[in-house]
Amino acid sequence: MPEVRLAAGYRRMLVDVGGRASEFGDRPIASHWPFVGSQFAGTLIVGQALAGWDAEETGARWLAAEATTDLGRARIIHDTMAWAKARPEPMDEVLRWSHRRGSPFWGLSQRLMRLLEPDASPWYSRHAWWNVYPLGWDRPGSSPGPRLRAAQADHVGGLFWEVVGMIGARRIVIVAGADWWPDVRARLGLEHLERRSSPILAAGRAADVPVVATYHPGAHIKGLTRDDFAAQIATEISALEAG
Repeated sequence: MPEVRLAAGYRRMLVDVGGRASEFGDRPIASHWPFVGSQFAGTLIVGQALAGWDAEETGARWLAAEATTDLGRARIIHDTMAWAKARPEPMDEVLRWSHRRGSPFWGLSQRLMRLLEPDASPWYSRHAWWNVYPLGWDRPGSSPGPRLRAAQADHVGGLFWEVVGMIGARRIVIVAGADWWPDVRARLGLEHLERRSSPILAAGRAADVPVVATYHPGAHIKGLTRDDFAAQIATEISALEAG
């Protein structure tokens, strides 16, 4: 089963996190399993890295010491998976928080999905959400930083492609940002994608799936509105699918 394969890859990543537990101390780590819309129609939108969870209680928040044992790693995976499926519409958990709804990443996701799936209700019901780096800091939430990224680095490519296969993604948008793209491109095996002009960094096909990598929507690109940003991505996707 695809989930079993993704869980196996996740377990290997947690072994490396547990091996560095003494470096991470008592700051909680947040973990991400793919959130898949209830009417998923093939679009996978991928962010840079998880930056914590907002809810007071979640099993997808833990200390690195827990990743030092088989039992602890199994608990983390089980509860992280359950967190991604806790609501009938999974991304309700993320988007019930106003600062998430108003963020550049989720704003772009909304504008793009309204172009790709205009009759979706809610707009996030037909796509899936993943992060290249699925572990981030929590309390306070932030991107993983050098040490936690290093513990994930050897695993993110394998996890990414397991997610693509598990959910049956038919198009992928990677909101990588210019600074992160060289690392992301190498980790995911996307060096062959062709360079594009802003707001698109690169585009092409990988494993016979259209892939578009973009600048971060928080970046200021002269003369480009937020709607233009989403429209150019949608146009690139259409061209790849037609070709």
